[in-house]
Amino acid sequence: MNCQHCHSEIPDDAAFCLRCNLVQPNAIEPEDPRYAAFISYRHLPQDSEIAQQVQKAIETYRLPRTSRRKRLAVPDTDTSPHGPTDSSPAPSDPTAVAAGSTFASSKTASRPLNPRRLGKCFRDEDELAASPSLPESIQKALAQSRSLIIICSPQTLESTWVQREIETFVSLHGRDRVICVLADGDSATSIPPLLKTRMVPDARDIMREMPAEPLAADLRPESKTKRKAELLRVIAAVAGCSYDDLRQRERRRRLEKLAIAALAATLSIVLVTALALNAFYASRDALAAESRSLAAIAQEQLARGERLQAVETALSALPDSSSDLRRPLVPEAQKALEDALDVNQDTIKLWKPNFAFDAEAKIIAMAADDNGDWVITLDENGTITLMDVFTGAVRKTFHVHEFVSGLTPIDSDDWILAAAGPNRCLIGTRLGAGNLTCIDTTNGSVLWEHKKAPIDALAVGEDNETFAVCVIDDDGSAAAVVMKIANGEIINYIETSPEGVLRPDIFPACSYDFKTGIVSLSLGKYVISFFTTSDKYQLFELGNGLLHSLHMRDNVLIGASDYKGAGENWWIDIPFMLTAIDTSENTLEKQWTIEGAFSATVAGGAYDVDPYLGNARIHGYAFEGVPSVLFSAGNTLRVISLANGSEVYREDFPNSIVSVGTYYGGDNGDFLAVALADGTLDMRSPSEPNTIASDTLRIIVPYRIDEAILFQPPNGMVVALLHSSNQPERLISYRFDVLTLTDSPECTFDELIEQARELIGDR
Repeated sequence: MNCQHCHSEIPDDAAFCLRCNLVQPNAIEPEDPRYAAFISYRHLPQDSEIAQQVQKAIETYRLPRTSRRKRLAVPDTDTSPHGPTDSSPAPSDPTAVAAGSTFASSKTASRPLNPRRLGKCFRDEDELAASPSLPESIQKALAQSRSLIIICSPQTLESTWVQREIETFVSLHGRDRVICVLADGDSATSIPPLLKTRMVPDARDIMREMPAEPLAADLRPESKTKRKAELLRVIAAVAGCSYDDLRQRERRRRLEKLAIAALAATLSIVLVTALALNAFYASRDALAAESRSLAAIAQEQLARGERLQAVETALSALPDSSSDLRRPLVPEAQKALEDALDVNQDTIKLWKPNFAFDAEAKIIAMAADDNGDWVITLDENGTITLMDVFTGAVRKTFHVHEFVSGLTPIDSDDWILAAAGPNRCLIGTRLGAGNLTCIDTTNGSVLWEHKKAPIDALAVGEDNETFAVCVIDDDGSAAAVVMKIANGEIINYIETSPEGVLRPDIFPACSYDFKTGIVSLSLGKYVISFFTTSDKYQLFELGNGLLHSLHMRDNVLIGASDYKGAGENWWIDIPFMLTAIDTSENTLEKQWTIEGAFSATVAGGAYDVDPYLGNARIHGYAFEGVPSVLFSAGNTLRVISLANGSEVYREDFPNSIVSVGTYYGGDNGDFLAVALADGTLDMRSPSEPNTIASDTLRIIVPYRIDEAILFQPPNGMVVALLHSSNQPERLISYRFDVLTLTDSPECTFDELIEQARELIGDR
């Protein structure tokens, strides 16, 4: 049919003309509105995002009050299609459309008390299938919507369905309820053509086509700074009110909220003030209780040797400074931090924890140098960790696959770590084709590497410039190689004829005297000595069983061995032998022998063979005035004269001896540092034998020890590096600090906090 006013073709059931927007005679009133708006858009990412923003803004918006009791009027949901007449003003600019002046004309009824919200919006989230007409659900939603919001972009003009939705809505409700939202492009390329012109009567009442600008809001990406205001324009159009009026009402609402908030704040100040003191004291009591709990945890950590963890825990229980009032200063927490930092102490304890380090897996090897400040560990996962011996700060981590690939599993019988001077460490393996690498322990860099270098034994010379490796071939021959530590250069090489030597399953004991060039390799109870300077060698019997240690000094080769039988009580009365051989004439002549027996006595009681038996071992040399060797078997420590094998000093300990180190005390005499399997660290004086050590010189750590390194670095302290058998992934570092024998450093609370932060920061 045709419009009765402009004669444009319109649908048969149209209430309004699509061109002139005038109501048609006998128009049928649309269904009661159910939706505040129908949102029409192309299902493209940007258009969909704008549609969701508009929907959320309309549905969550609360209408401001026009007075203390009334809110802004919303167009009545029962508005008749006959509201607009020929005298309705045509929209001549975007402001008129945006403000909804025609939509909210005097012909439009309003409810005196409207709901607080505008209502729901209809937004079809599915693409419409190809069809000559709109689905019934879409037509019904358009009929039940008070307004139509079109998300406009250049792609909108390509949508047949957006065009049909506009035509359907305008024919039911008229053009004055159509709101355009610009999402992309501009009005010339994005607004549907139907909305850009309109038939308007001229002065002679002749219908002429005139331009129209229906744009209501600009939500293009470049308009983000005014997005809130543009959304308010859309809301005003849907609400049927003036944008300026709605903005003023918004401002008034904000002022009312501020006034109410200010009043509420004023009224609550008294209550808050009254409750604040009570809450303050309750909060401080709770913080104080928390600090006491943290202090107890810190003391437990310190007892386990976890010094750095104890410092961190104690710090968290204390205020940041003496002037910080946010946390109360609890004496227990301050004492825990003082104990961890070893300051302000009343009781002197010379053994003090440095740190506890937990590897990823069981630690199977470790090394440290007497004159260095580092320790290096290897775990079963193949991770090699280089760290500071006092702070535990990690300098570098490696993996064994960086040296030899495809080797699994990682076992202590196949890898060896050996200190080679203050700043160097040798890493070797006997697996596969073998490998030998030397690293710089100051930064972890590789100094040199020998690939395909099979290693069956290794010993570093006391000059810290040369070392020796031994290799056993498949044909039963053996060889000794002397090399430079600095660059891995070979100095001497000597090989035996096939002697039927069998390659051992573990790294055997080995010694190297850099002065004479003699390299000795243990093979069970036998020894091969290589005279590398004269190209000679000699095979001879040295022990009564497995040789655990070989040492050589002043042309005297010493071997310590024991023999474990296969009987039911084999751990009782295990025979041991300590033998000295004179090598001064490039021959091997037995000088003296000491024999005896020991029984396994370790933590947990006598005959408990786990974790450590106390094998017959040589722990080095002591007392330059009377050259002697340190020897232990079971729980007995002996100092034996190199000259004639006489016993200079002997002492029995409660548990098996793991390691012994020497400590040169100057005017106080020489001391021996001893580590026992039950976790005891003791400092004994051979000049005062069989005396009971005081608690000042002894500490018992909460671990069972199966390996220990005891040495004295240049700073004068004695360092104990302990491997725990009941926590095999843990390395514990302690120090014996004789400098605090007569005095303990004093510091203020602020100095205490600063010192703790510096220590933690160095990790």
